[in-house]
Order: sequence, then C-alpha cells, then structure tokens
Amino acid sequence: MPTLEVYSNNTSYGTASYSGEYGIGNTVTLIANVTSSGAFLGWRANSVDGEYVSGDPNYSFVVDANSPYIYYAIFEAATTITSDFRFNFNQPAAGQAEIYEYTGTDSDLVIPSVVYNNGTSYTVTALIDDAFANNTYIETVTLPSTLTTLGSEFRYNGPDLGIPGFPDPDNCETGLFEGCTNLRSVNFEDLTNLTSIGERAFYNCTSLESVFLPNSLETMYRGTFEACSSLSSVVFEEGFKVTSLRGTFINCSSLTEITIPAAVEELTFEPNDHHNDPSSGTFGGCTNLEKVTFEEGSQLKVLCGAFGYCSKLETLTIPATLESF
Repeated sequence: MPTLEVYSNNTSYGTASYSGEYGIGNTVTLIANVTSSGAFLGWRANSVDGEYVSGDPNYSFVVDANSPYIYYAIFEAATTITSDFRFNFNQPAAGQAEIYEYTGTDSDLVIPSVVYNNGTSYTVTALIDDAFANNTYIETVTLPSTLTTLGSEFRYNGPDLGIPGFPDPDNCETGLFEGCTNLRSVNFEDLTNLTSIGERAFYNCTSLESVFLPNSLETMYRGTFEACSSLSSVVFEEGFKVTSLRGTFINCSSLTEITIPAAVEELTFEPNDHHNDPSSGTFGGCTNLEKVTFEEGSQLKVLCGAFGYCSKLETLTIPATLESF
C-alpha cells in the first residue's frame, strides 16, 4: 500500500496535513490550514490540476482500492471585497458566498473564486438574480470553477393568469446577464462544478457568439439563451445530462446547426402564457437553423413546437423513442 502524500500548492497561503492511517477500510482526514492572507479553494487528486475532490478544508474519506494517495490543497490569495460587488455570506451554505449585484464598468470582468471578509474567507459558488443585467460595459466574463449556480429559478411578479405553470414573461424578474448586449465571451469550459443555469440567464446577449455547456449541468431553466442573435455555435460536453430544454434557444437567428445530446427527453415550449405560439419552442424563431442531429441513443420523448418558424429546416429525423409530438 502506498504512503499518503499531501501538499500545498502555495505555502504562503496555506499548508496541508492529514490525520489517520492510510490503509484500505481506514478513515483519513485531509486538513487544509489557511494563512491570514490566503483562501482555500479545495482538494485535488494527483496534481494541482487533477480531479476536484472536495471543498471541505477538513475532508474525511474511507480508503478503498481506488483511492488516490496524492492530494493537493489548493490555495490562493484572499480577495478583499471591492465596492463593485455585493455578496450574501454563508449562502447558499456555510463558508460560501453568492454575488447578487455588480455595479462596475469592467469590460473584461473576472469573478472572484474566493472573497475575504472580516478575517474569514468565503468560496463564491453562486451568481444570483439579475446581478449583471443590462451592464453594457461587459464584453468578456471569466467565471471561477467554484461556481455551482448561474442565475436564479423562475420567480413570477405578475397577477394569477389562471394557467398553472404558464405565467406571463413580461412579469418575470430579469435574468443574470440579461441585456448585456456587448457580452461576447464566457468561459463555460472551466465550470466543472456548475449544476444549474437560471431563468433567462443570458437573454438578449446579442453579441454572444458561442457557448460550451459542461456535463456537470443538471438543470437549465427556461429561455437560457433566448434572443442571443449572434449565437452560432452550441457545444454540449460529452455526457451532458440535462433532460429538458424549454425555450432555451428562442430567436437565436445565427444558429445553423445543432446536435441534441442523448439525455435530452423534452424539447418544448417555455412555460408562459404564449405556450401555443410556435415561436416559443426550444428553437422557435431560429430562422437560419438548417441541420438538427439527435445523438446516438437519444432518449427524446416529447417534441412540442420545438422548431416553430425554423424556415430553413427542411428535414428532421425523429428518434424512435418519441412519445408526444
């Protein structure tokens, strides 16, 4: 049995140690000790760029035959809160922070992975509500790999329409980056912990040209990239597992082809009071969409109004799994 090895990537910001005996069936605890000027980002296996293991500074696990025996504690300089960001601390969990507002004018915006407040470091795991909406200064966004949540779930501010599940979109709150019309680049590739993208998160980001959606995603709420008129490339990482795409790419008029991941079961309308309008389906109004491919092993079950007003889409091979059209 090899000997357990633990390292710090930067001893100026923290050190690493462990307790327990490394052997099959034994419990071992990795211990990250942060300095006053540092912040702990998490444990990685085998190298500083290895597989992310945990964000717990005191991470315990039971050793088995497949357990790595080399671990790195990843630290960086703690970021002092600036006046441009507004944070909720210990949200959504203890030791974490979420950003709910940004008032800056940076064109190349870098979101911190860790913030340092009153002697305590907090890992930034969520960007919520309309934190960056209608900021026309932003051209590129660098998002930290610590993020699990981009944007918020639907919240309806209008009257009861009497149609459960179909509120009026004009009474919805604004999405996370909605109306950032000069935003052209977002580093989705690095978001290996991202599990959800909120309602209308990138609605009307008319300069956004391409997106890469990681396989860590579990949920994409309605209208994620609606009205992104310059969006011409959408790549789903292998193993993508979101099962429902509702109104996701409405009016993405530069999109010419798309491959639908095998895990997707539902391509349908966004849940609003215009649910019978063909333009509100997953690809409604994508007027230049010419080619749609369903990945081998497709689990598609529902296909309702998904391609309304896709005037250049002449043929479509439907998976045999389809149950509702």
